[in-house]
Amino acid sequence: LVNGSFELFTTRTAEATNDLVRRLTFVTVMLGVIGAVAGVFGMNFETPYTQTGVIGFWVVIGALGAFIGIAAGLARRRGWI
Repeated sequence: LVNGSFELFTTRTAEATNDLVRRLTFVTVMLGVIGAVAGVFGMNFETPYTQTGVIGFWVVIGALGAFIGIAAGLARRRGWI
């Protein structure tokens, strides 16, 4: 009885840890995507898009926010987070 109770406790603790690691992995991937996009736009080359100024900045921020929102919604629907 004691062994069974201990195994139940360790199994529930491991499951909670797995859920936490899954959420942290999702957040890490999303931050990595944002970092990669920011790195590309921080390079020293000229394109027509980089000439757009403040409007272009807000378009990129909006697109990144939309991407994160869609990814979070999809992850929630699939049960990842």
